[in-house]
Amino acid sequence: MNCQDINQLFDANAEDLPRAQRDVIDRHLASCHACSEDWANWREIASVSIPATPVALRARIAAALPVQRDVPARRAFRPFVVGGLLLVGAALAASVALKLAQPPAAPALAQSLPPTAPAGRGGGESAISRPSAVPGLPAESSTKDAGVEVPMDAHRIVVLKRPETAADALAIAIATQCHDAIVRRLRGVAGLKVTADSAVSPYEGNSGVTRLAPGVARFTLPPADREIARKLGAANVVVVSTENGCHVTEFNGQTGGIVTGAMSGSLNPPADGWDSFAVMLAQKIGDMTLKDLPTVVEEAKAVVLNTALSERERTEALWKIDSSAFDKEVVGAAAQIGTKSANADVRGSVWAVLRGVDDQSLIQPLLQALANDPDASVRMQAALTLNTFLDRPGVHEALQRAAAEDPSKEPEVPCCILSVRDAAERASIADKDFRGWVLRTLLDESLPARSRLLSLQGFSPDQRFMSLTTADFGTEAAGVVFAIGRNEKDPRVRRMAWNALWRAKPDEAFLPVLLSDLNGHPDEYVRAEAAKVLARYTGNTEVRAALQQALNDASMAVRRAATP
Repeated sequence: MNCQDINQLFDANAEDLPRAQRDVIDRHLASCHACSEDWANWREIASVSIPATPVALRARIAAALPVQRDVPARRAFRPFVVGGLLLVGAALAASVALKLAQPPAAPALAQSLPPTAPAGRGGGESAISRPSAVPGLPAESSTKDAGVEVPMDAHRIVVLKRPETAADALAIAIATQCHDAIVRRLRGVAGLKVTADSAVSPYEGNSGVTRLAPGVARFTLPPADREIARKLGAANVVVVSTENGCHVTEFNGQTGGIVTGAMSGSLNPPADGWDSFAVMLAQKIGDMTLKDLPTVVEEAKAVVLNTALSERERTEALWKIDSSAFDKEVVGAAAQIGTKSANADVRGSVWAVLRGVDDQSLIQPLLQALANDPDASVRMQAALTLNTFLDRPGVHEALQRAAAEDPSKEPEVPCCILSVRDAAERASIADKDFRGWVLRTLLDESLPARSRLLSLQGFSPDQRFMSLTTADFGTEAAGVVFAIGRNEKDPRVRRMAWNALWRAKPDEAFLPVLLSDLNGHPDEYVRAEAAKVLARYTGNTEVRAALQQALNDASMAVRRAATP
């Protein structure tokens, strides 16, 4: 995940998020000054009042629904609600400014939660007066015996909200709004059977599931949640966590394994709340649940080839096609969009999705984009994709020329996004030479500190990951990174150093500086990155005490990093 991808989310273009980088969004946000400033700005915007629910709304909605069996009265099921989101005018540095209501106290909410919208077509329970019973189970068995099991249904999904241990009221409110939008859109997918909210709560009472340690919600389905899926007969579980705003992961309810392709996340909601994000996610989950992969791919190809559809729709469909499944016709259609579109976001997305597609017909359009496209982000994507053709005539030379001459010398965001020159230089390095190049760059004192650290940040725009482990570079490289961080006054670069250092073998000599940063650095993300490194020194009494104290830090990022 890089800043360009996150900016697309801010602009309500979540469908353009590269699937290969979803699992590194948290690393990016922890190290990126500009994106973290957007997050801080958003948190500081004044709250607004929650509008009162019209008195007759409940009756009007109930009257519009088909008559069904009587159900128990709806019970309150979450301690926080989200206030209205108001667009406040001019955009912030890279995102839409939003106002989010501060959640009121939990006891008052238990008495005043308004009824929610009716359920959609997805087969889920009514959202107006959701029964404690689970759809498909006898009503009397659901409330009396939460241990009753039903046969697994491949089309049933359980949606769970799982805040982190470090999450505060605002973080829970944000994730709650995201959760509600996702549930609403999943219920609109014909054929899906969605169980959420109060229909899950009888099964959570004895599960011991409350809050999760950082990272668990994204990569692990706890045994208690697997048990919920088993009791409900759900093939899959969708977990909505508070990590970096809203993070969504789909798990196989039986094995607990991650369902590939469904992980997604966003720091800020788009301008429409979370709706466009939820639409994108519901479509993915619906496709993976209700269709087999060949069907999804063939439908995506048909969309790409349909010139009556918008360029954005056709480009979005490209992301559903694996690089090995591109045929000549689809490659040609994609190259035409990338060459002809007037929208820079669309052009850049096309060149990004074609990364790894080894079709010689792409070389000339990519070279033309690298040399002539007026948008730097498009040239950057073209450069990275040209790495696939590094051994073809003229490609290496074109990349070297761009690395030396492109007008984009500096990136828009210092920490992690690549300038065109950065991307072209990186792309000009063959896989067999890449590790050596990263090490040489780190050790080259003539380069700016940011350039030396850039390839060790835990993200990869071209799927070539490199981390600062002893196996990769040895202790000398770790010492170099520490020296850069210790001497760096720019907090953006300082936290880049600590972000790289936490993967290295612990060295007691680093402790005084790291403890000083954790205890008193004014930049919350420098403190958070220091906490991440220090978490590897928990055998040290002073470190344990500092991490314990950091659990009270005003910054959620610091609390998250310090959580055991």
